[in-house]
Amino acid sequence: AVLSFQGTEQIRDVQFSPFHPHVFVAVTENGNVQIWDARKPTARTMNFTAHTGPVFSCDWHPEVRNRLATAG
Repeated sequence: AVLSFQGTEQIRDVQFSPFHPHVFVAVTENGNVQIWDARKPTARTMNFTAHTGPVFSCDWHPEVRNRLATAG
């Protein structure tokens, strides 16, 4: 399956969830965070702006479900 990333956003990092094997986060050059479920590749589960500039990296919390950290 091909994921349909919207617009001209450049992906800077991708991390799979340690708790949900099909869920991953992608962070972009324009400050967005996109949560995806690989079983549904045509639609993001969640999308929000986390930074006013680029997001360079992200990672899931190793013990707390649905906790995410980003760095810009």
